[in-house]
Amino acid sequence: MRANRCALATVALTVLVAASTASPEKAILLVVKLNGKVQPDPSKVTFEAGQETADVPIVEGRFEVPAQIRSAKAFRFTAVLPGNDIDIRDVAASALDVRQWTLLMADRRYEDEPFAVPKHTDIRSTCMLFFDSPNREGTFTFFSQCRTKHQ
Repeated sequence: MRANRCALATVALTVLVAASTASPEKAILLVVKLNGKVQPDPSKVTFEAGQETADVPIVEGRFEVPAQIRSAKAFRFTAVLPGNDIDIRDVAASALDVRQWTLLMADRRYEDEPFAVPKHTDIRSTCMLFFDSPNREGTFTFFSQCRTKHQ
């Protein structure tokens, strides 16, 4: 009888450990910079794809993308930052294949611009996402009309 209890306890502990170490998705690191300086992380980010919406918490600078968003071809990404609301539409699904996103914002001009920003662009309403991965070269995507002052 005692041997059966020990065997059951061992099986239960093994299942519990396996469940706690399993991760359905790999987390993505989010770094936010304004005028070249690292900013505090938002408490959460929101993803929208079709009829699906998911609020995702940022934990130690990282977030996990829900399966219903991963299956979309493109998605909307929003976040509330100190002083700024971010609303980026039509982010390509390939962005989910990288392990680090750096959200760049500027008030006058971007430091080390990887490409020319269109003339007469109001920089304060723009942002860039740098998608970086150890498996391939990083890419920049420029977004206009994605940043507004947080009220």
